[in-house]
Parts: sequence; C-alpha cells; structure tokens
Amino acid sequence: MSKDHDIPPQYHIAQTFGWSVNHRINSALPGYLMIASTQATNDLSDLSAEVLGLMGTVFAKVQRALNALGARRVYIGRYGHSPGYPIHFHAIPIYDTNER
Repeated sequence: MSKDHDIPPQYHIAQTFGWSVNHRINSALPGYLMIASTQATNDLSDLSAEVLGLMGTVFAKVQRALNALGARRVYIGRYGHSPGYPIHFHAIPIYDTNER
C-alpha cells in the first residue's frame, strides 16, 4: 500500500492496478507528475510480472497526456528514494517556456 493518504486529494490524477499518478505536491511546474507503485516496496524486483508489465503502459499514457497538454519532451526517471514511500518515478514535462 502506498502513502496516498499523505497526498492531498486535489493532487491525485489516476490509479490503476499497481500504480498511482499524482501531481508533484511541491512543484510549480504544471504537469510534473509522480508515478508510484501501490505496493510498499522500493525494489522493482518485488513487483509482480503483471504490475511490471503495466508500468510501460502507465508511462506511455502519462507521456501521451503531457504531450497533449503541450510538452515538447517528457523525461521519466527514478531519482533516489524516500524511506517509507513506495518506488516512484518522476515524469517531468519540458515546455517551450522552460527552454527560453
């Protein structure tokens, strides 16, 4: 189980089997999203094959949505970890306004 209860409801975007998506709480960048496992683990090898298979689908849907909102590029990556939180990935949109 993830720490979704720590994320205010207005930041929640979607949840599917094994994954949740929310806007990053402490970011002013529109569309800076967090993709988190709903299982309490910081290790990909702890996730089931089904959840791992859905990871790519979730990443693709996030990228497609951010592109539809005007992102020129979307960077998705894992940057460290926070104790007590499930494995999560940052989806960072790059807009024309970011590159001026």
